[in-house]
Amino acid sequence: MRRNVVLAGTAILAVMVALVLFVHGTDEQGLRAAIRATARTSALCTALAFARFRVREASALVPVSHTLHYALILATSRVLDAPTVLVGVAVFAVMVWNAIRPNAIAIYILWISFLVGMLRPGALYVMFVTLLLCAGIARWMRRPRLVARATTQIGCEGSNRVGRPLKSVGKALESSSASTQIDGENTRIEWCNHPNR
Repeated sequence: MRRNVVLAGTAILAVMVALVLFVHGTDEQGLRAAIRATARTSALCTALAFARFRVREASALVPVSHTLHYALILATSRVLDAPTVLVGVAVFAVMVWNAIRPNAIAIYILWISFLVGMLRPGALYVMFVTLLLCAGIARWMRRPRLVARATTQIGCEGSNRVGRPLKSVGKALESSSASTQIDGENTRIEWCNHPNR
C-alpha cells in the first residue's frame, strides 16, 4: 500500500469537507451537505476498491471518509435510534476490517450497502448507482484468470533455484502439464492463478 496516496486522499477529504462547510455554512444545512458529500466519497472509494483499482489505498480511505461522515452526523445533535447506531457500527467495523485486510466478503458487503443506500430519487444518486454497477462490471472483467506458468521441478512454484520468477506462457496448451526447456532447466507447465491479479 502506498501511504502517500492514502495521506493525499485523507487531505483531499478534509479539504472537501472544509470547502462544503465554507460554502454552505456551519449550521444544520451546511452539516447536512457535508454529510451527503462524505457519504458519496465513501461510495466512490468503495467503487474503486470493488473494481480492483488501487484496492488497498481505496479500502483504507473508506473508513477515513466515513469517520468524517459519522463525526458530521454527531455534530448535528441528531438523536439516533438504537437500530441505526447498530447498523452504523457494524458497517464501520466491516470498513475497518476491509482496510486492514482487503477481502471479497467485506468489499461485497460494502458494495451492496452503498448500492442500496444510493437507491434514492435524484440525478446524482442515479449517477452513483451507475458508478457502483460499473464497478461491478469492472470487477467481473478484471477477475483472476487461469494462466499457464512455467515452474521448475525442484524449488518453489513460479520461481527458479534462486527465487526469480520464470517466464509466463502466453499461448494456450493442449494439455495442462508438459515438459519443455526454459533457461536451460527442465520445467513443467502448470495452471495457476496469475499472481498479479
